[in-house]
Amino acid sequence: PRVRALVYARDRGVCRAPGCGAAGFLHTRHEGDGGWRETGHDADKVCLLCFGHHRQRHKGLLTIEPLGGGQFRFLRSDGRELVAGPGADGTTTTTPHVGAAGS
Repeated sequence: PRVRALVYARDRGVCRAPGCGAAGFLHTRHEGDGGWRETGHDADKVCLLCFGHHRQRHKGLLTIEPLGGGQFRFLRSDGRELVAGPGADGTTTTTPHVGAAGS
């Protein structure tokens, strides 16, 4: 419960997929080899996802890489990074999240 509360606070109660921001029907997603059984409850490897992005992740349409410090990189199935905002061209850059530690 403490990790979940920390993740909700860090992610500001919204989906972490760039450009999404959905605030309802959120899932906590453990990223890393072996899912929660291997990653444990390390908040740096857990993020909030809306139902749609969680489903895309399970279907293999979205890959999420934990970068450490509560940061994640979201990749489409073709390997291009999912980025938000004007000028998003799919190049590989990190996508810092407003409100995360250190930003």
